[in-house]
Amino acid sequence: MYQRFSKKRIVQLLKDFRIVYLIGPRQAGKSTLAMSIARETGLAYYTLDDTALLLAARTDPQGLLAALSTPMVLDEFQLAPELIRAVKQISDSAGPVKKGLFLLTGSADVFKSAKTQEALPGHMARIELFPLSQEEIHGNRCRLLDWLFEKKLPVHAAKALDRKTIANALIHGGYPEIQSKSPRSRSVWFASYISGRLLKDFESMHAAKGDYYSKLDALIRYLAGLSGNLIKYAAISRNLRQDDKTVKRYMEVLELMFILHRLEPYVRNTAKRGVVGMPKLHFLDTGLACHLLGQNKPGSLHTSRFYG
Repeated sequence: MYQRFSKKRIVQLLKDFRIVYLIGPRQAGKSTLAMSIARETGLAYYTLDDTALLLAARTDPQGLLAALSTPMVLDEFQLAPELIRAVKQISDSAGPVKKGLFLLTGSADVFKSAKTQEALPGHMARIELFPLSQEEIHGNRCRLLDWLFEKKLPVHAAKALDRKTIANALIHGGYPEIQSKSPRSRSVWFASYISGRLLKDFESMHAAKGDYYSKLDALIRYLAGLSGNLIKYAAISRNLRQDDKTVKRYMEVLELMFILHRLEPYVRNTAKRGVVGMPKLHFLDTGLACHLLGQNKPGSLHTSRFYG
């Protein structure tokens, strides 16, 4: 089990807020981390991957939460947004003194979804868990960013890496489950992830109509090759022969699912960052992007046009 550096922060947030929402992509390690926190802090653990529990959550959310023990972990919360109002009611009735009632986890940000009409301002802290960082994979915390901002980078922190070593790290990405898998098993895992998780979760987040599967599959493979580049929606839709509004809408859902991230250009005036210039596109996991591009060997990736 990998040590997650977010754990200490989540435990602290549970002492300061009634609800903590831990979100991030599927298979990033949210459930493992939530179960670990539940064991150490005494929270009851429930997962909506349980079919009976999910059915009850969708048909009688108030009744379900009344029957369960609080404080609690509710894993895979995005599967039942019907629970949001019931969670808010319990939080309201608890008053401002009681903290740490709910640790919710989800692989999509349901509070930003158009399907969700209820939010929890003042009740909830939101924290993102991405796939493993290189520090978490190798079990050392060198505080590189802190040193850079403080302009105190120690000499021993700078380690020369060749292109193939970096390419190997890119291909592995950060999903915990694939770190020890062979190249062939890694490809099988990513193929299963795309068909069994990504595309099905997309359907639950977006009321897709018609042949969305082939359109989405073509889009994510095309976008993998654009990682690190400026987003030009008209060019993407033209090259894929898809409607530009559909492309933009699909990309917004993929961002809510933590597959993509749009990085807005930096300007000093923070109010203008979302409206000045074009954003850049990034995949949150380089391993997934490499798989979509058919790049599974460091020797070929480090000389390909995708390396940069």
